[in-house]
Amino acid sequence: MAALAKYGRDGAYQKLTHYGDDFMHDDELAWAACELFLATGEDAYYQKLVAWLNPSDPAIRRWGWWRMYESYGRAIRSYVFGARTGRVPLERLNPIFLSRCEAELMAAANDQLRWAQQSAYGTSFPTETKRVGGGGWYFSLDQAFDLAVASALDQPPLNDPRPQYLKAILSNLNYEAGCNPVNICYLTGLGWKRQSAVVHQFAMNDRRSLPPDGLPIGNIQAGFMWLDNYKEQLRTLSFPPDESGNGSYPIYDRWADSFNVQTEFVVVNQARALGAAAFLMAQTPLMSQPWRSAVATITLQMPRGEARGRAWTATLHVPDLPLSQAQVVWEAQDQPPAFGAEFSFTPKRGNGWIEAEACWPDGRRAFAATNLTAAAAMQVSAP
Repeated sequence: MAALAKYGRDGAYQKLTHYGDDFMHDDELAWAACELFLATGEDAYYQKLVAWLNPSDPAIRRWGWWRMYESYGRAIRSYVFGARTGRVPLERLNPIFLSRCEAELMAAANDQLRWAQQSAYGTSFPTETKRVGGGGWYFSLDQAFDLAVASALDQPPLNDPRPQYLKAILSNLNYEAGCNPVNICYLTGLGWKRQSAVVHQFAMNDRRSLPPDGLPIGNIQAGFMWLDNYKEQLRTLSFPPDESGNGSYPIYDRWADSFNVQTEFVVVNQARALGAAAFLMAQTPLMSQPWRSAVATITLQMPRGEARGRAWTATLHVPDLPLSQAQVVWEAQDQPPAFGAEFSFTPKRGNGWIEAEACWPDGRRAFAATNLTAAAAMQVSAP
């Protein structure tokens, strides 16, 4: 408030990046007022909240139609669940303002439901985005977040939308997990065909070909990006050109294992997707399954005598867990990733590393890594 008084509403903050600047700081101020009211119950914060947030105003929606966007949406969710989560007594909430927040939240969920129902693949890709042929920074399970949030509200028993919300959450999950025209899982660490090139600093600079597990990849991309190595060349590989709009490939059918900032996620996308996934997981018997860690090891069989140019065999061992039910992926230095209970490879140098990860259907994982020279010294040579 001191900054607003000194510098004015438009000059009281600095913009360090374009992310989150769609409403300048107006949405963050509304969100801050909401959280301070819920934390303290002080009326001064509530008065600022209602002055800065009109839940039904199209001006708080991106482009006038994207509801619950950025911190305006966070403020609305927080107010709706302020009493439900025990942060403030229900009598401290304004019932009229609360009903308007609930209505906007339900309208956002119904938008996501309608888009999922209007898609042949069950993903909540907005109709407004389809009209302009856009396709970047879209994550199906992120879209399902407000469907899960609205499912936590009380609903009329004779017109309960929650069964339809659940179907839409599942169809969005299925699309992201691989039930899509290109049969690609858009979450790293899952699937039989895994993307290698993702926009992620660690993934681009570690020793592995595959990125770390659990990174969402944009589910829909308009086309190749301009890259230093290839310039515009990759975009010309598509015929007709993706930008032609005349006989070009449908936007759902476009995918390439290529660095593409249109598929880059931020932690908000990941967190919202996790929230939707956790909502589903909490409705299964696995919610009460106790966590049990597992120690995995790799054993190597190497040929007798001169080993150079001859194949080695690596085997993963995980005590007390059935590897027959797991998907095992291997990576080794100078080797492409491979699936299988065992891994046969020919080292291209005298030393190197090898790693394996097993994933079970219930989500449990086990991981092992070793150095070829150190592991081989402990093994009996094969005939």
